Amino acid sequence: MMPDMDGTETARRIIGGCGRAVRLVATTASALEHEQRRFQAAGFDDVITKPLRLERIGQSLSTLLGVEFNRHPSPPDSFDRCADDIGLPDVLRARLLEAAAIHNVTDLKQVADDIERLGPQGRGISEHLRNCIRRYDLAEVAAFAERFTHLNQPGKDETVQLS
Repeated sequence: MMPDMDGTETARRIIGGCGRAVRLVATTASALEHEQRRFQAAGFDDVITKPLRLERIGQSLSTLLGVEFNRHPSPPDSFDRCADDIGLPDVLRARLLEAAAIHNVTDLKQVADDIERLGPQGRGISEHLRNCIRRYDLAEVAAFAERFTHLNQPGKDETVQLS
């Protein structure tokens, strides 16, 4: 958006000066259908609602520009090799999965802090998660969380204190 202009006015001016050769994508917090139609009527080729998600931005670019993105897997870190044998309290595992599913980086960072408080093993998990968060690789966070064994099995008590 430009100073003293909203997005639809900005689109009108860009299209007026450049024609339809330019592709425009609106970003908005409004997911209301009539708002999206208003953006499309103003000349936007796509509308992406906030919070912005890397996958949705990539989808829009692929559609509008006819490009294909090749995602290179992250190199495994030394911690990844032993993740299958690590237990994580169910409450933390559930919070981790939920935050990754809704792409909530703030909650992921809080969960990483809580996991770090579990001790030496927790610090390794937390470091791996923070590396994934820095790369915004939330699919890897979810896949990583799925691999943890459950600590709260019948007959076992959870003894970890959380903030």
